[in-house]
Amino acid sequence: MPGATRFEYIDALRGWAILAVILVHVWIWTGADSDFLNRLSARGAYGVQLFYIISAYTLLLSFNQRQNQKSFSLGQYFTRRFFRVVPLFYLAILLYAPMWQFVPRYWMPDGINSWHFVSSMTFLHGWHPLWVNSIVPGGWSMAVEMTFYCLFPLLCLGITTLRRAMVFVLVSLLAGMVLSHWAYHYYLPVVPQRFSYIVSNFAYIYMPTTQLCVFALGFVLYFLFNNKRYQSLIKQAGGYCLMAAGVLVFVLIYWSPVFLPEFFVFACVFTLLLPGFAGCELPLLVNSLINRIGRLSYSLYLSHFGVIYLLKKYFSDYLMFENKDLSLLVSYFSVVLISLLLSTVSYELIEKPGIALGKRLIKFQ
Repeated sequence: MPGATRFEYIDALRGWAILAVILVHVWIWTGADSDFLNRLSARGAYGVQLFYIISAYTLLLSFNQRQNQKSFSLGQYFTRRFFRVVPLFYLAILLYAPMWQFVPRYWMPDGINSWHFVSSMTFLHGWHPLWVNSIVPGGWSMAVEMTFYCLFPLLCLGITTLRRAMVFVLVSLLAGMVLSHWAYHYYLPVVPQRFSYIVSNFAYIYMPTTQLCVFALGFVLYFLFNNKRYQSLIKQAGGYCLMAAGVLVFVLIYWSPVFLPEFFVFACVFTLLLPGFAGCELPLLVNSLINRIGRLSYSLYLSHFGVIYLLKKYFSDYLMFENKDLSLLVSYFSVVLISLLLSTVSYELIEKPGIALGKRLIKFQ
């Protein structure tokens, strides 16, 4: 695996992941006429699972490299994670709360109250169906990510081999399915019946325990990539991995698994993308534009919801056509372009200074 291109293909994967996520949210607004576009757009939601796989893989890379440094400490790890995520997320809370005007909406049928601010700022909002997407749209994924960050050092102590990583996948998948079933039946009578759709999404998708099996796939990839026996094979098989991933995604667009969560099946397919992008560097897939989008992916994730909201409210007449496929495409590229501009600003003014502040604080630890 060539070290010089490692972060280029990882940035590219993040770029494609965020483009997929934006697609599904634009599609929810515009819809589509063609069956294929409807199916493809709906599956764009699984770009979040690709983020989780990449997150686990890259954290293992940096964590194990820094562990060899004499000055390494867990305090440094948590400081780095905090200042990477929190500043921009807190800004999103401040911006989105007044945007929703504290009135009832799809994920908050009774509106926002003070506890929603507390749970969101502490990233505990992922543990209750009526908190999960309370203020920041799509905020559930940040609660999942931060929960994983907290568990990560403990996981590193026990998961030290490829075999253990594979066991971790199986155990976390089964445990997640059991806990999802329990959470659904526990919260269903607690939450009014008209909100049952929230409970279903919370239990079977949004709970941190439900998504842990996806992060576990990142552990498997890490140990595969760092095993000398597999490195040359990965490089040689890159093209085949990409072709296999493309075929399997196309199949899954038209066929849904019965016994396993669909997001997990897609995540398993996505594990082919990492060796595929690493071993087969196609300019169409890995290039300066998509890499730039990947570096801005966190800002893009938080900002594109607001862009969609404003376009829908003020410019819907200019973006909606008789042909819904055309509406989807025009609206999608509009959202991506505007979100890129806003994310460039937030990346330079919020993300980078936050990361730099974390690094400065680490020097005093």
